[in-house]
This record gives sequence, C-alpha cells and structure tokens, in this order.
Amino acid sequence: MKCSYSIVYNHTGKLNKDGKSLVQIRVYQNLGYKQQQKYISTGIKIEPSQWDSKKSQIKNHANAVNLNAKIRKQLADLENFELKIINSNKDFNINMFNDFLKGKYTNSLIDFIENEVKEMQASKQYKPASIETYKASFKNLKQFRAEILMNELDYSLISDFDRFIRNKGRKQNTIARIHKHIKFFINKAVQRGYLEMHKNPYNNFASKTIQSTKIPLSTDELKKIEEIQFSNDYKHLNRIRDYFLFMVYTGLRYSDFVNLTKDEVNIKNIDDMFLSFNPIKTETTSNKRVYVPLKQKAVEIIKKYQNEDSENIFSHKDTFRLGNKITNQYFNRELKTLGVLCHIKKNITCHVARHTFATIILNAGVPIDVVSKLLGHTSISTTMIYAKTLPVKIKDSLKDIDFNF
Repeated sequence: MKCSYSIVYNHTGKLNKDGKSLVQIRVYQNLGYKQQQKYISTGIKIEPSQWDSKKSQIKNHANAVNLNAKIRKQLADLENFELKIINSNKDFNINMFNDFLKGKYTNSLIDFIENEVKEMQASKQYKPASIETYKASFKNLKQFRAEILMNELDYSLISDFDRFIRNKGRKQNTIARIHKHIKFFINKAVQRGYLEMHKNPYNNFASKTIQSTKIPLSTDELKKIEEIQFSNDYKHLNRIRDYFLFMVYTGLRYSDFVNLTKDEVNIKNIDDMFLSFNPIKTETTSNKRVYVPLKQKAVEIIKKYQNEDSENIFSHKDTFRLGNKITNQYFNRELKTLGVLCHIKKNITCHVARHTFATIILNAGVPIDVVSKLLGHTSISTTMIYAKTLPVKIKDSLKDIDFNF
C-alpha cells in the first residue's frame, strides 16, 4: 500500500536550548500485517510561534517562502521515489528511504553488495582477511550474472547459482561458505527494505557444510618439511615452510597467524615466552583471550621474520599480498608445492598445521580441556574432532589390559 505523508513540527514535544524544534516529514505505511512510520528531517528548526499547525507550514519567518518551498520539494522527492519503485513492479518498503536519503539507493543486488563491501572496509569492524573472503564469494556471483535486480531474487535464481558454482568444481564446504556470504548480503538488503522478508530466497534454500576429514601430518612428515633444502627455483618456499611450521608449533589458525601483532608476542623472558591474543571470531572460537606457551622453534621463526616497520609480526612487502600480508589462497597453493617436493601425499593446508598441533599434544597426554583452551574453542565438543584421529593413543591406552580375570 502507498505511503501517506504529512509535515509535522516538534513531534517529540521538546525544544532545544535556543527554543526551537525541528520540522519533519512523517511517512506512514500500512502493510496490513504491520504498520510503519518514519520521521525524516528537513534540517529546518524554528520557534513554536513560527509554525502554522492548521496549514502545516512555516509562518512569521523572514525566509518562510523559501523554507516552505524547500520542504514541499523534499516531500515531492520522497513521493516520486516511492512511485518509481512501485511502477517498476517492486514492493516498496519504508526503509528504502534510508539509502535514498544518503544517495545510495539501487535496485541492483550487485551494486548493493559492492556498496556494502565498501562500508565493511571503511567501518574497520571486519578484518581485511575476512573482507577478502566475502569479496571472493561475491566474485562468484558476478561471474554467474553480471546484473541481478532485487525483484529477480527467488529460489530458482539461487538454485541456478548453486549449480553454477558446483559446475566450477567447488567443494561442498566452499559452496556452503559462498552461500553463507551471499545470504549475509541479502539479509542486509531485507534489513534496509529492498526486499520483503518473506521473499528472501534463502528462506527455503540451505547449503550445509560437511565435516571434512583432515589428516594430520606424522612426525616423519614434519621432519621432511623441517629438513628440506630448496633449490633456487623454490627459495621462496623457505618462508612458506617456516610460516607453516610456526602454525604447527602454536596451533594458530591462518587468520590469527596473519594478524599476530608485536603486542601479542612476549619473548623477552626466556623462562616464560608466550602468545596472548584475542582470536578472530568464528563459529567455533570463543571471544576469550588465548594464551599459548612458545617453544624455542617457534621463537626462532618469530625472530627470523618479525618486521621492524610493521605492527604485525609476519609482514612482508615481497609476497603475494593482502595489504602486506600473505593471503590464505596463495599460502595453501604454495603448500601444495611444498608437499610435492617433500614427497608427502596428504593435502597440506594451513588448517592441517592446526590439526597437527592438536594431534601432537593430545598424543603427548595434554588434557583435552587444556587443548580446547589452546585452540580457543567455544566448547570441548569442537576439540573432540581432533581427538577422533588418535587410534595410536587408544591402542597404547589399552596395551596393558588382557582381560585375564
């Protein structure tokens, strides 16, 4: 249903210290199942004696004619904007005025997401690495369709998009992450009034992650990685290898590793060297500070690579970069090469380092609740994923039991 408009003065019943209050445009929308109203500022403040409540206009003001004309134009702009949306066969929502007043309204989902990404970057609420993953998911959507209008969003379109990314050979967990990010932006569009909640295509579409089997590296495989000597063609892998081993020695996930700062590293006291940091929030990490004691091998890597010109420990200008940080995609790609050169058949990724760390310390007898805290997990049930891969530990635990009664 079309909105109704009225010009109101001092709807809060309060005057400022100068004895003035604001003239606003009240917009009301009755959708049947809900009613909404919004007060939009005209930026004009006047005294009570300068307002004609019967005619809803300014009086007894030296600039009354121009001010009233300005208000009428603003009201007309709002009505014209609403009619433009309605005439394009799109449902109008009162919240659409928010972006319209900022000059950012668009009927294009692609443009909307691009604006949202820019706001994410400007807000500083998201880590650069996280923004890159959102951008990568968005890139898949743009490859699927260069333009998508808001009123085209439906279950069929998302299903077609799903088939598109599956045909590109993406694995299920990657597909689920892409959908999660696109759903995040579409939910934003719903919040902003671009789309009715009941028309969100993800209401009936779900793409779930599957529990992947990550096989940790053995001590023999780790020794190969530690001892390999690279030819001139692969000299750059020295850094990749060292970074990977640092994650093996500390259990850090990639996002925490790449954002590790000097303030989070304490190696001054040789008897008490440690990392203390707030992990980047994920579905399985807590928001509590994580404390990880440092072994000498990890300290040597810190000393080798810490950059005096950067707040971050691992920051290099000659790498394939995100800012001046090595990207997760590049890192994992180079780890595949490292695996081939070390004659390791397992798929080596950044997360395999974390998995290997957890497996090693669990095998060494570290209690699972301690391992959970070292990994920054929200619950021990998450840590149990790593404990499932310890058949050797189970065998050793039962070796002295013969059931000889």
